[in-house]
Amino acid sequence: SLPNIIPHYMQRDMQWYASVPLQGISIYSEPGDWGTYELNYYTLGHLAWDPDCNVDSLISQFGFVRYDAAWKTIKKAYRSLEQLVRTDGSIPNTRLKSPKEIFQAEKELSGRISEVNTVKQNARDAALSANLSRLLLMLRYADDDLKIQYLLASGGKTELLQRKIEALVGFLEKNRDKGVFVLSAKDNLASYRRHYGIKAP
Repeated sequence: SLPNIIPHYMQRDMQWYASVPLQGISIYSEPGDWGTYELNYYTLGHLAWDPDCNVDSLISQFGFVRYDAAWKTIKKAYRSLEQLVRTDGSIPNTRLKSPKEIFQAEKELSGRISEVNTVKQNARDAALSANLSRLLLMLRYADDDLKIQYLLASGGKTELLQRKIEALVGFLEKNRDKGVFVLSAKDNLASYRRHYGIKAP
């Protein structure tokens, strides 16, 4: 359930599919992480009708409905997720980047977390506060993932990696029913160790 937000990437794919031409496309939303990918779902629905539609405009429409005036600040967080998770995170088949690249990505996400936290502290509307809480969970997962990626890229000690993975899994399990994460493994810790290529102690 890493927040792999990809509206612009999806548009390039949909434009290619339309040139084939593909006759239809479907989408499936898991209740466990619907909040993580709702922008992707929203975008795909529009792209299915018009692959050449203005994706930036779609993102803004989504943002103002979800975050109202706070969108002016929040949109930077979505932009960072779109630019960083797919390229620097632990998405399968993504090349592990250099420690410097990952450090810069994590630094950017940390800044976004601070900005969103500030907006949430000033939020008066319950619905807005709930939306911001889900976004903060998404950002936190992406940030923790980058910290683990940094340790992997820089040759961090296995013991430290084990602790970071254990802390991440604990965080995900604690927040598993908030519409942001799907945890389906019988043993989530073992699953995440395999994901990061770490052997059990």
